[in-house]
Amino acid sequence: MIKKSPEQALYDTVYAVIEQDLHYTIFTHNPPISETPYPFVQMGNIQLITMPTKSYLMGTLSMVLTVWGDASNRLAISDMTHEILTAVSKIRQAGGYHAYAELSECGYMLSADNSTNHDLWRSDISLQFIVQ
Repeated sequence: MIKKSPEQALYDTVYAVIEQDLHYTIFTHNPPISETPYPFVQMGNIQLITMPTKSYLMGTLSMVLTVWGDASNRLAISDMTHEILTAVSKIRQAGGYHAYAELSECGYMLSADNSTNHDLWRSDISLQFIVQ
């Protein structure tokens, strides 16, 4: 069996933490808005900057998550964001790789969103991990 890439291993781990541990609705793509209740989490971009060594591959992995909610979900979005940051900060393993969040490089921005005809709230969460 082929070992997953560090990027895919951490992506899958973060997804599982959000879906299985926190029980939040999560999507890897744009969900059908008319059929999807708020709030929900959407996986975003991911980037791995590798630092090769003589014996193994390690690197810094950046990931973006977005928590979406309607106008009445401001508190829920804030709470969900905090719970996600707390949960991912506990990750130590991902698909056979050692991984940990660099908490000083993680953060979020909570803002009103006017990209649709409805008033929405969104929290853009930036995560950074060291993967070995």
